[in-house]
Amino acid sequence: MPTVPTHSVPRRMTANVAGACFVGTLGGLLFGFDLAVISGAIDDLQAFYALDANGKGWAAACALIGCMIGAATAGRLADAVGRKPVLLGTAVLFAISAVGSGWAERITPFAYPSDFHWFIFYRWIGGCAMGAAAGIAPIYVAEIGPARHRGTLVTFYQLAIVIGVITAQLSNYAIDVGLDRDQWRWMFTAEAPLAVLFFVALLAVPESPRWLAARGQHEKALAILSKTEGNGALAREEFSRIEASLAGERKSRLSDVLRPEMRLVMVIGLVFGIGSQMTGMTAVLTFAPSIFAQIGGRFASPLFQTVLLGCINFACTFIPLLLIDRVGRKKILFAGLGVMAVALTGLGVLAGSRAPSGPAVLVLLLVSIGAYAASIASVTWVMLSEIFPNRIRGVAMSVANLSLWFTAYLTTRFFPVVNEAFGLHVMFFLFAAVCVLIIAFVVAFVPETKGRSLEEIEQLLVKPRVTPFRR
Repeated sequence: MPTVPTHSVPRRMTANVAGACFVGTLGGLLFGFDLAVISGAIDDLQAFYALDANGKGWAAACALIGCMIGAATAGRLADAVGRKPVLLGTAVLFAISAVGSGWAERITPFAYPSDFHWFIFYRWIGGCAMGAAAGIAPIYVAEIGPARHRGTLVTFYQLAIVIGVITAQLSNYAIDVGLDRDQWRWMFTAEAPLAVLFFVALLAVPESPRWLAARGQHEKALAILSKTEGNGALAREEFSRIEASLAGERKSRLSDVLRPEMRLVMVIGLVFGIGSQMTGMTAVLTFAPSIFAQIGGRFASPLFQTVLLGCINFACTFIPLLLIDRVGRKKILFAGLGVMAVALTGLGVLAGSRAPSGPAVLVLLLVSIGAYAASIASVTWVMLSEIFPNRIRGVAMSVANLSLWFTAYLTTRFFPVVNEAFGLHVMFFLFAAVCVLIIAFVVAFVPETKGRSLEEIEQLLVKPRVTPFRR
């Protein structure tokens, strides 16, 4: 157990930490915007490019392929050149994608009118930025924030994603109402000013002190820690822990994540990455209008009910923001996943009945989405940002992030297929079972990380043998 320092621990977050973490979470806002903007443009895209149903689905899902590419490459790049340069690169990619997706055939040499392939290319660029930002922005926030505030700070990333989604929806609506032509083009282009703001703001924030320490830039690292910790003694103590964790370590390789001592921490990362998507809530949000049309009755418009889901998703994201550093990660997970399991089981029963109650379907979906936003949706980003050892954090985060995006792609792509073949009730029962399995795994193998430094978490999880945690 770590000794309790005798020096005073600042209870309030310093302005330097708040500013740097705010800038880092802007990557989450851009991620959410880029993810949601397609929903408002898809019908006009289908008409402009004369797409069939398969082409329409590819237009909606193609950015997730870019997400996987970004997730697979950003970690190693961030370990090599730093967290800040990679985030600056994502800002540039977001801007290119925003303009290119809207005006592909007009700005691209050799493109011909209605060239759908160039649209896909620019959406892939945006997807790469999304995957990279999703992996590196939480790491940056976790590494620059003090342990006593880290959970809250990383949870801001999930909140920023939700704000980005709502911003895209409002932007799409305003453009659709305010313009008479080329609405879908301007929906994509509206992201460009946000990307420019992200780039400019990043120029004003420091590099991660842990990355600097790993590269031997000790004076710079200690100077940044002195500002973020708000106390010179605390900064030196934290720097000593960082040095101890880095002592004797070499440059990371992909094979390092397969080493026996890394087995437990990698399994935990993969369970959170895959499990957060196998709960099905991303697919449910994507196909919510179809679900309501299928089993929600006619007491309210499917689109109106979908808006309610978005509102509850936003509101419940504040719950972990307020509680995660007070009650801990595990309690929030147990409560949220337990509620999800019950609500999803109820939805399965309703979907399998001959005359499901529309209001009951809406209530249970609201409960499911709310519990998801309040628990695993946010806790996943916190856990992934803090469980991996310093030296391999970027590579390991890429592996976990890639698993998350690949699972998101699979669940979203095949949700309609499974629904048609087996019915919605089977999907809901499957999602409920996944929630129960995640709870069982967390009870057996995941320690509480609340209030622990990244180096203390490393000591807990990097072990030659896999030993279940009982507390």
